Amino acid sequence: MAGMAIYGDITHALASTDRIRIYHSLESFKIIHPAETTDPEFYGVLTEFACSTPYATHPDNKRIFCLAVTDGDIAFYGRPSSWSSAIDKIAFGNIYDPALPQLIITSGGNVDYLLSGVTAVDYPVRNQTESIHNPSQAYNALVVGAYTRMDRIDQTIWRGVQPLAPYGGMAPANSTSLMWERQWPIKPDIVFEGGNLGVEGGRIRADIHSLKPVSLDKEFLRYVFTSFGDTSGAAALAAKMAAELCHRYPDYWPETIRGLLVHSADWTDAMLSGLNFGRATNAQKQELLRVFGYGVPILENALHSAGNSLTLIAENQIHPYRLEKSTVRYNEYHLYNLPWPRDILFNDLAMADVKLKVTLSYFIDPNPGNRQYANSFHYHSHALDFKVIKPAEDLPTFQRRISAAAEGEEDRDYEGKEEPWSLSERVRNKGSIKKDFIVTSGAELATRHTLAIFPKPGWYKTRKRLEKYNASVRYSLIVSIETAAQTVDLYTPVANQLHISVPVVAG
Repeated sequence: MAGMAIYGDITHALASTDRIRIYHSLESFKIIHPAETTDPEFYGVLTEFACSTPYATHPDNKRIFCLAVTDGDIAFYGRPSSWSSAIDKIAFGNIYDPALPQLIITSGGNVDYLLSGVTAVDYPVRNQTESIHNPSQAYNALVVGAYTRMDRIDQTIWRGVQPLAPYGGMAPANSTSLMWERQWPIKPDIVFEGGNLGVEGGRIRADIHSLKPVSLDKEFLRYVFTSFGDTSGAAALAAKMAAELCHRYPDYWPETIRGLLVHSADWTDAMLSGLNFGRATNAQKQELLRVFGYGVPILENALHSAGNSLTLIAENQIHPYRLEKSTVRYNEYHLYNLPWPRDILFNDLAMADVKLKVTLSYFIDPNPGNRQYANSFHYHSHALDFKVIKPAEDLPTFQRRISAAAEGEEDRDYEGKEEPWSLSERVRNKGSIKKDFIVTSGAELATRHTLAIFPKPGWYKTRKRLEKYNASVRYSLIVSIETAAQTVDLYTPVANQLHISVPVVAG
């Protein structure tokens, strides 16, 4: 994993004569001893200790935690465990004083195709029915699954062997959250390269070296390279990209780095398999997300805006609730006046397709109780969501709609319909990172210039005796617009504007 986290797939480094520049370093903490067993009830405590020890030794280091150890014997189908709650607690910042939120990347856990009796016909049903492993049901973790683009097999060496997974499709190791109760978070969040397996006469073969990424051997003094992949390798690749983003933007919050990885991701053609978002059912969209998350992150998209692709980022704090007499009520929501290049949208792109993409990333405070939670809002401290003003909708109407949405009431002001998001609010409104997009005309997008961030239920509101109703919470908002038109400059007109005003409105 160290080789992957530093170099990525070393095949690419070996194939290039360019200088390799590395801007991040590694720390490690072993949490498993091969000769000793640990009671699963102590996995969370052990993980907290593993994260706090290097912090105590080097408190000034900025770090990204990467955990590839999972428990495949216990499947909670999305419900929190003591281990996943510890992950949420660490990410929220509760193990440090002062509180410091942390980015924690975890692997989704592997599906084993080398067990006796398993054959090629079991793919992909075996992946669809095996739950992501504990503790990767954690809300705040960036959970990494595996896909593959590795399908080349030298027939002069492995005659008659074919790849199990198609190019751009689900890696054989990828586990999913298809079997989870729908109220729990969407996992994995993203996917990275996890390698492939070979098939010969229906028999699975794991010895086809060209179907795995290359890393450094763990016995480096005896051997140099080894093949390495699955969701552990994918998690290491995600940690590498997160470290590169932290190097480029050292002041960004962990919530923002997580958001950028998700925001930059997209699905391959094999993942979409001809899916048309305009005609797809919610069940089809849920299946896409719970198998592949939001797709494969693209580093260049996360690092830069371009002339025809503009990204805006806001890091902010909100007070979701307040105590009014003896009742905890919703307190405020935030309105963003988006600085769209309206002249370009109205004139140059009036009839052209423009994509609006929104990602909201925040960390929840896990409920300190130990019981099994029947409802998600009993576990997460708070929830946030976003809405965008509709064409021809005035601001007072939009504000009434936001207040109604926070209270869980139907959107009656627009014929009972949801906003026309491609994924839809009902599908993506799970967990603590939410992403959606709209493809519309430039002229229509120019009128959709106001976005709201608003609170929804959580235990900060319902458990009044714990007195967390006055707490402020952080969030990162990432908004982008992009078009296929290469000659249009969306970036410069917005760059010339100094700031985005964020009025705070009482709920």
